[in-house]
Amino acid sequence: MAAVTRLTLPPVKQLVRLLTWNELEKVHQLWDEMAEFSPSESDQAQLFLLQTLGRWIGADNTRWHAGVRILPGRAAKGDGMHGWRLQGTRVLQPRSPQRIKMAQGYHRVQPGFEIGMPVRALSAEAGNRFRVHLMRDGFIDFKAFSQTEYYQQYYRNLGIADRLWICFPLNREIESIIVFDRHEPHGHFTRKQAAWAATVWHGLRWFHRQLVLSHGILGAQSSLSPGQRRLVQELLTGKTEKEIAATLGQSAATTHQYVKAILRHFGVNSRASLMALWLGAR
Repeated sequence: MAAVTRLTLPPVKQLVRLLTWNELEKVHQLWDEMAEFSPSESDQAQLFLLQTLGRWIGADNTRWHAGVRILPGRAAKGDGMHGWRLQGTRVLQPRSPQRIKMAQGYHRVQPGFEIGMPVRALSAEAGNRFRVHLMRDGFIDFKAFSQTEYYQQYYRNLGIADRLWICFPLNREIESIIVFDRHEPHGHFTRKQAAWAATVWHGLRWFHRQLVLSHGILGAQSSLSPGQRRLVQELLTGKTEKEIAATLGQSAATTHQYVKAILRHFGVNSRASLMALWLGAR
């Protein structure tokens, strides 16, 4: 088997230099298209973005995570993920039983659960800087990693040939993370493909914040349930509570109580303030 060339990525500010003028034009056009989605359409915008980026770089699967620091300072010492957990996820392709088991493990980090070298390395720098990593770019010892049972179970057995991680810290407590997979026999991602996806991801700070808000993830708070997320999306459309109640098949009184709970969750006292929170993310 031929050796794989190490694809060390340049500093983030230099990634854009790997792109052609036409590729940069496509990036700018995509940013404009993302801005056309209304605040209530964050799920549709996210799907559009994941599908578009995956298609551009030839990924077989793409997923998004919200990373949240739940253990501060000393409490994070000895924790496999340095106090971070994944609280929001969107996956384009159905997850295998192995992936579901791994996701549950990342959420709880129960004693004896193997984190894996990539996640340990990514968590160690979480909240500090924008990061772009290919599986073989040197941020982990890939040769050693490829010999682990973890790699066998969650990569080789699933046919994953390469993985690309792009991590955008909104602050010291929250990250917006996109992950791309390539399966055998499609080969590995190139530096240019990593640069292309990273350039798009780096220029959408307003949307990262909107995604995190749409999941109800503020600081170390727990995320919203699917029903609560749907209610938030309805509130952002400008419908009256009576119209929302009809849409959701609820009584007006029930909907009103749910709306009050949503406003408390986000720390605002009116729907106007809730909308301002979303629009302020831009």
